[in-house]
Amino acid sequence: MQCRASPFIALLLALALLPATAFAWGVQTHEHLCGQAVAAAWGEEGAKCLHAEPAVQYDFCNGIQPYITEDAYERCINLSSRGILNPASALLTVINDTEGLKDYSDCPVREGAGAQIACGDPTYKIASEKSEQWFGMANSSGDLCRRIGFFCIGASYYSESKYKLNRVQNLEGCYGDIESEIDEKVVKNESWRTDGYCTFEGLVQRAGRKVTERHSQTFTFSGDELGQIISELSAKGKDIASRNLESAAVSSTMETYGSIAEVTSSPSKASTTLPASMTSGEQTTFAGINETSILYEETKTEGITAVNEFFDTLDGFVKMTAGEDTRGKGNVITHIFITLLAVGGFGTCLYLLVKTERDKIRQQPAQTRNAKTPGEPLK
Repeated sequence: MQCRASPFIALLLALALLPATAFAWGVQTHEHLCGQAVAAAWGEEGAKCLHAEPAVQYDFCNGIQPYITEDAYERCINLSSRGILNPASALLTVINDTEGLKDYSDCPVREGAGAQIACGDPTYKIASEKSEQWFGMANSSGDLCRRIGFFCIGASYYSESKYKLNRVQNLEGCYGDIESEIDEKVVKNESWRTDGYCTFEGLVQRAGRKVTERHSQTFTFSGDELGQIISELSAKGKDIASRNLESAAVSSTMETYGSIAEVTSSPSKASTTLPASMTSGEQTTFAGINETSILYEETKTEGITAVNEFFDTLDGFVKMTAGEDTRGKGNVITHIFITLLAVGGFGTCLYLLVKTERDKIRQQPAQTRNAKTPGEPLK
């Protein structure tokens, strides 16, 4: 008896080969990837931004509004009003960017006809480019939760660029639901590994002409692969977090020294009230800066006066010497000797003056002596 595949079996096989999903990683996987990276970079405070109250979620929607479509903004507002918006999965649930997930820079099909069909232009890496754009916005954002929201969108584009099915073209479909299967394994938080059998169809070069062929390949996905992505995203998040801390520190220092500059710019302002936000140690330090400034002004004034007096005296000696033509060489030599004595005496006095003022500074408390000048951060 001749056996033939029934139409019912053929239908099951056709249904089993599902079209490739627009988003390779599922909602749970995206939230896991960014959640782990945010926790590593910003700690518990940052993690709270991923499950914040509706008002914070609404602010996130307003922050991304200039960069998304009107429909996407409406979806964002709808989710935030119900308090169920998570920025870690916003690329899927809000933005729905089906055209921006590809990255052909590293094709997972290495050789043969399959590579001709599946591998695209290696310079086409739109997902990587979009991830950098969102990371840049995260780096420049002044609000913590907006910064983390921008970072998570960038992280989603980055993780999609690493997904094997987004690094190929001409993909017809894969058997089973890879996205849901991976989501289930991620939720269980166990070591896992799964395979996806996928089919491609496209043109290949045969005997000087192009013909249409099909190619099938099995792709392997694992928890280790996600772990590597998390490690890379964590490093990126830490870099953004550290840059923002440095920026905040510089801004705080500039603001503090801006208020101190007015105090120390003139000895007459020595009694100006220091900012109330300063600790007692900082007040002592800046008081030392002010006292040192006054001491410098006094020393400078005394030095200028002494120099002027010296040159007045020297000028008198020179005039006296020049006018003694009728009084003989002995008087000229005497006046030259007196002039040299005056120069030596002035040098000695100037040295003692500087030494005295230096000793005064050394006798100040250690914290005052070590005070930094405006514009230099405190230790």
